[in-house]
Amino acid sequence: MPALSFLSRRCMRVTAFRNHRNVSEASVGQKEFDPKSLEEKWKNHVLEPHGPESTKGKYYILSMFPYPSGVLHMGHARVYTMSDCIARFRRSLGHNVIHPMGFDAFGLPAENTARAKGIPPAIWTYSNMDSMKVQMKALGLNFDWEREVITCDPEYYKWTQWLFLKMFKQGLAYRKEAEVNWCPVDQTVLANEQVDAQGKSWRSGALVEKKLLNQWFLKITAFSKELHENLDSMNWPSNVKEMQRQWIGISEGGCFDFNLEDAMGKRIDGGHFKIFTTRPETIHGSTFVGIAPNHPILRNTCFQDKEEEISKLRELVKAQKNAEVSVENAVLTNVNARCGFTSQTVPVIVCPYVVDDYATGAIMGVPAHDSRDADLANAIDLDVVEIINEEGLLVNSGKYSGMAAEVAAREILVEAQKREVGTADTVTKLRDWLISRQRYWGTPIPMVYCNDCGDIPVSEEELPVMLPEVSENLKLEGSNLAPLATLSDWTSCACPKCGKPAQRCTDTMDTFVDSSWYYMRYLDAKNKDEICSRQFGHQLPVDLYIGGIEHAVLHLLYARFMCNFIESLDVGVPKEPFKQLLIQGLVHGLVYEHSENKKILREDEVEKCIDGFVEKGSNAPVNKIWQKMSKSKGNGVDPTDIVQRFGADTTRAFVLFKAPPEAVLEWDSEAVNGVYRWLRRVWSGIQETNQYVQDKGIHGGSPSSKVNDLQNYTQESVNSVTKAFSETYRFNTVVSTLMKLTRELRSVPLEERNNKAYIDCWRTMLVLLSPVCPHIACELWEDIESSCGCEATSVLNQPWPKYKEIERVEDTVEIKLQVGGRFRGSVAVPTEVLQSGDNERLMQLVQESMLFQKWVKSSERIKTIVIPPGKNIISIVIKK
Repeated sequence: MPALSFLSRRCMRVTAFRNHRNVSEASVGQKEFDPKSLEEKWKNHVLEPHGPESTKGKYYILSMFPYPSGVLHMGHARVYTMSDCIARFRRSLGHNVIHPMGFDAFGLPAENTARAKGIPPAIWTYSNMDSMKVQMKALGLNFDWEREVITCDPEYYKWTQWLFLKMFKQGLAYRKEAEVNWCPVDQTVLANEQVDAQGKSWRSGALVEKKLLNQWFLKITAFSKELHENLDSMNWPSNVKEMQRQWIGISEGGCFDFNLEDAMGKRIDGGHFKIFTTRPETIHGSTFVGIAPNHPILRNTCFQDKEEEISKLRELVKAQKNAEVSVENAVLTNVNARCGFTSQTVPVIVCPYVVDDYATGAIMGVPAHDSRDADLANAIDLDVVEIINEEGLLVNSGKYSGMAAEVAAREILVEAQKREVGTADTVTKLRDWLISRQRYWGTPIPMVYCNDCGDIPVSEEELPVMLPEVSENLKLEGSNLAPLATLSDWTSCACPKCGKPAQRCTDTMDTFVDSSWYYMRYLDAKNKDEICSRQFGHQLPVDLYIGGIEHAVLHLLYARFMCNFIESLDVGVPKEPFKQLLIQGLVHGLVYEHSENKKILREDEVEKCIDGFVEKGSNAPVNKIWQKMSKSKGNGVDPTDIVQRFGADTTRAFVLFKAPPEAVLEWDSEAVNGVYRWLRRVWSGIQETNQYVQDKGIHGGSPSSKVNDLQNYTQESVNSVTKAFSETYRFNTVVSTLMKLTRELRSVPLEERNNKAYIDCWRTMLVLLSPVCPHIACELWEDIESSCGCEATSVLNQPWPKYKEIERVEDTVEIKLQVGGRFRGSVAVPTEVLQSGDNERLMQLVQESMLFQKWVKSSERIKTIVIPPGKNIISIVIKK
């Protein structure tokens, strides 16, 4: 028995060696795997629209357009490869795919860089756009450039200005003096959403200052309720929806009237104000009124005696976030406030934790049921009155005592409204969108200032208000003036209403206004008469929108607001612009950080040692870490370099394979080799098969059990890849599935690879591969079709394979076929047929084989058939 086991193992090794030898022999004369040459061959083809005839509706796939501040980075390559794969997949399914691209071309970086280089921003911007297009095409990204939009093109920003005018006419665009966020580096105003939690500019990183300026706002708060409610029905990631909910911050409650009184109980003129609370049931427990340090009511002369203390508190709050200032810095005034509902009089305290830009900027302090109020009450020795007991019932609340808190809240609001001292109300943390920017490179605000008429809109017929061409530095350093204010020939104009001399608005719009509606313009990009005709507006919403999490409460919120507004104009678009959202993670690059001073070192400044890395010269330990790619850190990777080294298909496959879409991708150029080797195995697997088919011809008989297993594995792969492209968007799963399928395809012995069923598995593999690696898929499809003698077609025009279960064949046995005394080959037949002795069925299967068709051609030529019992052989004698 041991000897038999040894013999079996030895036979297996011999067989494996023979299979390897056959493959090696078949490899002689194969085409070399040369990504550069095959991508050069197919570069135009993969950029053309392809796919089977459209039998389904539209599918609008969109990735966030880039800001042309330089060249594409790997983050761009990642997100655009994702959208390109989905677009190609949907075309194969028969969808009418909309897959456009454009450029978010206005903005600070281009202006700053252009100033540093001494050239106009337009020249720098358009040069970068040309470079980006070259990179996109080199990656095989099939965008519909006929739909291209460029936000700095007057034909585009004409309609941005048109939207502003429509808002102005509806009272949704207005100008007011306000304390604004000022970036000292970029020297412009920032919206609240553009200031991070540390009080720094989202772009420059500088600590934001506060200034009082006259600025333009868009009334996004008018849509806060719709923006909040619509989130419930949207197919977006839950974390993004929650971020928007928190930012919008809808709070329901009640608003109550209060009046200031002096120490003698006399009402103070101009002392009426309102307080919003989310807990009306606790109104009887209020033992003080808290006022924000910048509340307008503090301008009343009754607070003059505390002005110095209040000013100090303002400075503290300005220097720190409100919540970080101790309650011990609160200012207890000599003024009281009487509640219109309870008639109770309580002291007025200027509180550091009350913010002026939320609700009414004032609170009713209830120390028994709020921890911050309790801290303040303890610090100043105020009363604490319990209002809700452990059972959730009201106490110390007059006629409302004994009621459940929820019931009491409703009853109190009904009573307050009846007595006209309060009402039910809803407030939001969302602030109106400040869009004025004191920079040149942006969309001019189409308004004119007239001393007699005030703010007057430019007529729609005069749009666009063109941005003047410049060739010099317009910025007045250290000034609040906008650069356009220096161009008197441009700013001076006639008032559209009275005709008298007037001045154009010299601010430009926040660039997020430009990007808040671009997805709509793609649908009708060449329309000179409408922002988007009804004929195309119905193609919204975008079916799948791909972009970064950093835009959750910036671009995504603004785009939703603008689409809601445009829908109200009755132009035939829906309220929500994006049906489904796919968030893609950042791409991180490797950096070397000095372990002591945290300085970032270049790769040539470090060297490897036994324990890791050290700085050259000092031998100080160095940490090898992953951080967001940036030029300053020297860890950025140009996609062009990777394409030139490995090819576009390898680059595409790697950015999909390395990490799930929402996860951070840690870039490792050496790891790209693994994907390159896989594609080379795909290449050699088909070259080996093609050469064997050319030598032996195609065998159309029943597949062997090995090929049959492969058929089923291929169908499982179809199911997995289809699900990944249509439901989960796990592109890394697509690539790993195709890698495994490649392994299974190559595991089939060479002598079984000319079976038609086996070749069809390769065909299916190439269709599955084509969205990810279109160039190599096109080349190999052409090769395999040529070797099989098929009519030339493109893999990009093939319909997407449908999953189907393959009936598993029974075990087969090889029957040798002799024709005219010569051995002509073998035919695989089910073992059961041979064992049953059903020679008629056996001959039927043999006659259906390609081998029989080649050597016998017709049964009419047969003179005699000999089937020796117990031997796997059929001998056929041909008529002379």
